[in-house]
Amino acid sequence: MHLRRHARGVTSIEYALICVLIAMAALGGVGILGDAVEALYEMVATKMPSMP
Repeated sequence: MHLRRHARGVTSIEYALICVLIAMAALGGVGILGDAVEALYEMVATKMPSMP
């Protein structure tokens, strides 16, 4: 019984580490893509005529 609880705890820690890595990758991707999207938006905004 003790080994089962220990294995369950290890699995929980592994899942937590995987979630942290996925979150870090997502934040890094948003940071990188955020700059590209901002530049694209600014380019489109400058090329569109201003609306009255």
